[in-house]
Amino acid sequence: MQAPIYKLTLSEDKKGLNILSLVNGPAIMEEWVKFNNQKEIETKFSIQDEEQRIIFGPVLIPDLPVYRNDKKRGSYYLTIEKETIVQFALNSSMDNKMNLYDVQHSEQPVDGVVMLEQVITDEKRFPHAVGFEHLPVGTLFRTSKVVNEDVWNRIKNRELNGYSIDAVFGIEPVEMLDEKIIDSEIKNILK
Repeated sequence: MQAPIYKLTLSEDKKGLNILSLVNGPAIMEEWVKFNNQKEIETKFSIQDEEQRIIFGPVLIPDLPVYRNDKKRGSYYLTIEKETIVQFALNSSMDNKMNLYDVQHSEQPVDGVVMLEQVITDEKRFPHAVGFEHLPVGTLFRTSKVVNEDVWNRIKNRELNGYSIDAVFGIEPVEMLDEKIIDSEIKNILK
């Protein structure tokens, strides 16, 4: 079956981030690394020092087809290019939206979660993040400090395991592809 692919774009009125959501089951299919002192079996979930209450993981992955389904377009996929990820990160900083977090896209900001750092992997400066070597160059990562007790407990209990953006983008049609080809592309990017 054929499915349309659209790429995300930014413009003066469609600038990117509204709020970063802490979710269970992020659309980008990658969980964060959680730094505390418990041990987990899953390779995507590293635990080192609970005192720090730090989480680290991908926010946006370039060229990864992300499945969407809505009333306007039906089933389709969205992708984002490296250059757009860079502009997205810059816009988020310039608009002072780096410390806006909610839980499960509730649109209710939570206190006690702040950004410590943000980095985009780059061939020269930062080619990959430990634990996420399989993700392509151009991936946007975020490190956050969680002092909110309720949110931290939900992270420790694996009720929350990744980042998801609530953002305003433009979209442009790219192509129609067979869903088997799209699935193959997703597996190649996330291998």
